[in-house]
Amino acid sequence: MPSRLVALSLASVLLTLPNQASSQARGEDAYVTVAVDSILRSSAYPSAFLTPGQRGPSPEAGSDFCILYMTFDRIADVFVQGLGGREAKESSLQDERGGSHDLEAAQIRGIEFSDPSDMRSPSWVVDGGVAVLLFEMPQDVDPVSLHLRYYFKNALEEESTMMGEVEVRLGPVSLE
Repeated sequence: MPSRLVALSLASVLLTLPNQASSQARGEDAYVTVAVDSILRSSAYPSAFLTPGQRGPSPEAGSDFCILYMTFDRIADVFVQGLGGREAKESSLQDERGGSHDLEAAQIRGIEFSDPSDMRSPSWVVDGGVAVLLFEMPQDVDPVSLHLRYYFKNALEEESTMMGEVEVRLGPVSLE
């Protein structure tokens, strides 16, 4: 059973992850551990990515949106700056037929600022931070793994960021 209940629309389907110790799919590298808490399929664009009154795009014919809710369980000795990727190095969601679907949007909650009075000051994701990841994929396939790319710095003063990668095996999902 997912640890968070999510409702986006009547056209949504909540997918549950395989029965694991904590009902979460996990992945880690030397710096971070992430847990995918739940997966939601929806024909409606998620309100989390819209401003009030704004209407989101519709998925392509035969596709829907796949929304992953993920928690940063551990961040060790680095400052995670963001998610995503550039060009051929995008975060992606793989389906059961081997298809790859690029990250369309991401939103992170749980960010600390070096100067809380200035939203432009350097910021980083904290342990326990939650991310919402949006993908579009065909309706007739299920996601089986997440290839997450994130940007980090060893020190906030560094000019450039480095990229880390985490693979999360979602396994077969079931409709709930």
